[in-house]
Amino acid sequence: MSEDFVAIAKAEDLAPGQMKWVAVDRVRLVLANVDGQFYAIRDVCGHKNAPLSRGRLDSCMIECPLHFADAAPCLASTMVLKKIKAASRDL
Repeated sequence: MSEDFVAIAKAEDLAPGQMKWVAVDRVRLVLANVDGQFYAIRDVCGHKNAPLSRGRLDSCMIECPLHFADAAPCLASTMVLKKIKAASRDL
């Protein structure tokens, strides 16, 4: 396991279709389990910094809770995103 790896959650604690927020190096992220694939994106919508983790996950889209626009954690978009590779089922 890489020295840069920081366990932030256990895969079994995030069921498909669920999201949760975590903080890594003082940066708030939202984790999403989309059909068994794990994704992380900054937990902020560009509109008034609304927390995406309070939105609704619908397939591959997170709906902003403030103005109902969509962010796609598993598709290429203007937002910085990363697909998480589970290491020993720790995320």
